[in-house]
Amino acid sequence: MNSSFKNNFAKALLLITIFVSPIISIAQDFRILKQISLDENSSISTLKYGRNEFGIGILNNKGIMTNEQKFNLSPKDIGIMGDNIFLIAAKMKNGIKVTGYSALLFNKKSLAPSGEQELITKQNSSRISSTLLKDPLNNLHYVLLRETKYNDGFSFFGPSIYDTKFLESESIQLLSFNNKLESRPIEIKTEAINAYFADACSDVKKNIYLCSFTKDAIMIEKFDSTGKFLSKLTSPFSVWKNPSFDILMNIDNSNQQSVIIATKCLNQNKKMAHNVKYFDFANNKVIETGEILLNKDYSSALKSPNEEAKGKNFSSIEDLKPVQIFQDSARVIVENEILYDEFGGKDNPTEYNRRGSIITVYNKKTLKVIKDFVINKRFGTFVEQSEGINAHLVGNNLYAVTCESSGLNSYKTCVYKINLTSGEVIKNEIEKEDVGKGKLTFPSQVAWFKNKFAVPFFGLTTFTSKTETVILLRSY
Repeated sequence: MNSSFKNNFAKALLLITIFVSPIISIAQDFRILKQISLDENSSISTLKYGRNEFGIGILNNKGIMTNEQKFNLSPKDIGIMGDNIFLIAAKMKNGIKVTGYSALLFNKKSLAPSGEQELITKQNSSRISSTLLKDPLNNLHYVLLRETKYNDGFSFFGPSIYDTKFLESESIQLLSFNNKLESRPIEIKTEAINAYFADACSDVKKNIYLCSFTKDAIMIEKFDSTGKFLSKLTSPFSVWKNPSFDILMNIDNSNQQSVIIATKCLNQNKKMAHNVKYFDFANNKVIETGEILLNKDYSSALKSPNEEAKGKNFSSIEDLKPVQIFQDSARVIVENEILYDEFGGKDNPTEYNRRGSIITVYNKKTLKVIKDFVINKRFGTFVEQSEGINAHLVGNNLYAVTCESSGLNSYKTCVYKINLTSGEVIKNEIEKEDVGKGKLTFPSQVAWFKNKFAVPFFGLTTFTSKTETVILLRSY
């Protein structure tokens, strides 16, 4: 087969894919790592091609990845910065340890590279971390860099969930950038330097919100764009001396001076607990659910209209973790999932287990529970450490994509339509015969567009064992 025939055949196949069969893309030689929405019809994706080969692309609403750019740094997060896309990437040692962070800049329309800058290089054995401070529309305002007190000189798997040193900071540095990728340090005096660092975010006015906690309180400090301290709100918080801790932190879309957090931690009685808190800086108050203990009493008390949280998929309820927050003018919706990893030891891989999910709807003014929705599922893989559910709020409906085990080394991909008012839950399986056998979905890679969503199916090619992704489109 000559090269001219090959090129013409490939073009014809692409046209057929786009115009005749708009629900499936041709196989593409990458794995999607992360997606953020660019507009109603496209998203920005970070990609992995091989062991040390990464990239960025624009996924359109036809399921085609366009304008791909490759690089050899490991992408960690992305944000929109005016007419550009800002990407923070890590330099890795042996594919495990971060030795530094760099910023990469790409044109938002073409993804043509327009700059690269080294931000921080590891000077000793203390682990370093990065956080992008974005507003609710994914606009990047700041980069927060921390040198932690965790020594990873002899670590292979990274910090234990009970190792507080990763949450403690030797230094906290905040940077802003212009469209030429020139950085400007912002000096802030924060109590987080003497506490456990939790998370940080920004609002559309570029105010800075920095969350930290101690053994008996959690606080959010507010700073303006110059680093000037504006105010602080504090709430009671029970944490064991060696805290296991997870957090989600979002700005309230309808009140930009308020922050919503959902946490999971080991409390002072060594019990796993959830907290949802609403820090209202406009009215100088904190609304909260109170501590929610993750035990059998919690499971039996759920206000679920569809089914009960019982059986093997909910047996380890203490591993329930918040994975997404949604909101409208009247409600806060927290999506939780049971996640735990089983380390195989020296000669066996780690298995990433994702079990049942519980989606709780709260009244935004009071944080009282309105409803709980139970998703009874299980999913285990040795491939990727990501969530087994990904949802999107459209009006009064929450759409959730899951990957679920259906037998030995067999998986099915499902979509749930959840009516938040009536409580109706409709489950449908996304048929995948067209994408080939052996491929599975990692829901965190799903892209949501206007009236449709793109579901990537990942696998290895039959003859070369290279990464291959096929993308299905479905309407909602």
